[in-house]
Amino acid sequence: MSKNRNMILTALAPWNAWDEPSLFTGIRRGITDEIMSFIGRPEVLVLTGMRRCGKSTIMYQLIETLVARGIKRQEILFVNFDEPALNASRGTELLEDIYIAFRTKMSPTGHVYLFLDEIQNVPGWEKWVNARLKTEDVDIIVSGSSAQLMSREIATLLTGRNITFRIFSLSFGEFLHFRNVEIDLSSPLSWEKKRHQISNELDNYLLWGALPEAVLAADDLHRRKLLNQYLDDILFKDVVIRHQIRDARLLRDMAIFLLTHTACRITLQALRKTFAISLDMARSYLSYLEEPYLINEVRGYARSLKAQQVSARKIYAGDLGMRQVASLTKSEVMSRLEETAVFHKLEQKGQQLFYWNERNKEIDFLVCNGLEPSELIQVTHSDLSNPQTEKRELAPLLEPAIFQDAAKTLITSDWPDHAVPEPVQNYRLWEWLLVS
Repeated sequence: MSKNRNMILTALAPWNAWDEPSLFTGIRRGITDEIMSFIGRPEVLVLTGMRRCGKSTIMYQLIETLVARGIKRQEILFVNFDEPALNASRGTELLEDIYIAFRTKMSPTGHVYLFLDEIQNVPGWEKWVNARLKTEDVDIIVSGSSAQLMSREIATLLTGRNITFRIFSLSFGEFLHFRNVEIDLSSPLSWEKKRHQISNELDNYLLWGALPEAVLAADDLHRRKLLNQYLDDILFKDVVIRHQIRDARLLRDMAIFLLTHTACRITLQALRKTFAISLDMARSYLSYLEEPYLINEVRGYARSLKAQQVSARKIYAGDLGMRQVASLTKSEVMSRLEETAVFHKLEQKGQQLFYWNERNKEIDFLVCNGLEPSELIQVTHSDLSNPQTEKRELAPLLEPAIFQDAAKTLITSDWPDHAVPEPVQNYRLWEWLLVS
């Protein structure tokens, strides 16, 4: 074996458990079993999501499941392409060297399983994967932290030959499990017994977000350090390097601005004026920050595509912990944190979302099938015992001329006993996050 390939195996060894009982399996999540059910199919499995959302850990959980089913560890390869020693810029040549080194040393014949983490760092990876799927006895599972880049690459050569899974931050139910708060979702009575504990954990969820390592951090100081590092990694590795940004400070300033304005409407013109840049640059930077899932946007509802495209964007932080390290404020924006948590839940469910704002009335979320709203969702932190507040929050949902056939949901901070007129359904936020 060549010296270069020996060096490759040395670099790979710490990431693999060829001679160890297990590695880095963490707390198991529900999506792991779903992904596992697709291993063995002829398609490449693609895991995509924000950095540190758990993609690598899920890959290790898949590996341990394979081992438990009798697959030898020497038939499994995990490669982290964030590893500097691998020099991912070598592209398909590196992939081929890794594969040959692994095959020669570990598993010369038979079926093998390749787990390729942060594959977007390797130029031309999709060509190599496509070729291996056609010619080798292999399962390939890849992960990446860039939405648009991954979709473009997959569209070129892997159309019809991939199954993609979006990996999200923890749901609130998973968050509680990670925090050792166990509840029986089939028994509302068990929720009520732990109401105050769940409410306290909801505050932590809204403040620090739901990236697994941050959730498991020993204290808030450690949590803040982790989240700051995550933010720096996303901006530098996934945006500055990838798009060759010259003014990294401007990019960071815009990212912080958008994160701190979660659940706010933002226009490209406003970004242009705020940062004294061109409209094209504002559009490009916004797109660059969406690619690694750092921010998300929801468009205003309209029946024409053109009207949707020119509407103000409503921006949501990709993880609330990122918003926290970007801004020290909390109390005065609690309503926006709660709305962002609702957005994350709806996004995890794969809902098509819009907001609606006309005639001084606003609906936070329209859940649509095509262009027809199936549900209207309003999120409020306000005390509904105030008649004016109640009227303001309920009026858009009840206006008879608008979306009258859609279900209507009001999500409140903690006002379950306040009667609301039919057909509106009233939920406490933590309750809705657990059962919706």
